[in-house]
Amino acid sequence: MFLRKRALARLASEKVLYPRRPGGDIPVCVVYPNTYPLAMANLGFQAIFHIFESDSRVAADRAFLPDRDELATIRAREDHLLSFEGGKPLSDFEILAFSISFETDYLNLLSMLRLAGIPLRREQRKGRNYPLIIAGGSAVFRESRPCGWRLSAGLFQPGVRFFRPSGRRPLFRSGRGARQAPPD
Repeated sequence: MFLRKRALARLASEKVLYPRRPGGDIPVCVVYPNTYPLAMANLGFQAIFHIFESDSRVAADRAFLPDRDELATIRAREDHLLSFEGGKPLSDFEILAFSISFETDYLNLLSMLRLAGIPLRREQRKGRNYPLIIAGGSAVFRESRPCGWRLSAGLFQPGVRFFRPSGRRPLFRSGRGARQAPPD
């Protein structure tokens, strides 16, 4: 229970510089594969979260690599990794959007998928009820091969440009089982 209390205490201490809004129909979890303090110091992660949260169609949440004591508790209880704001299992989201800044975080991405009970290989997730897993960030932009076979889709350009509303068709259709890019 201390895991949720810690998350709520961290939420209460955040200084949000824009009005938060309730979400839409597409549950997206923006995931930083490292600990909370490192994520909150990363402007790219914060920018992507704000972009998702500003989209009226998206119900945005966040997830972080658990601190060491949290990780020990999750493993001891055989629990699954939960989202930060809502406390939902990561496997319940439509999309997990990883923001990867450092090559060492590729290993944390794998750990987080294991903690969430999500198969590591995309072939094991195909046709089953798992989230679409996408990634972006400076590490993915520089070198995508380490995680390419894990992702459902990769975002190889800076995500801020990629996700800005532009009047173009959406990248992914919502709804379980409809996780393919729409035809051009």
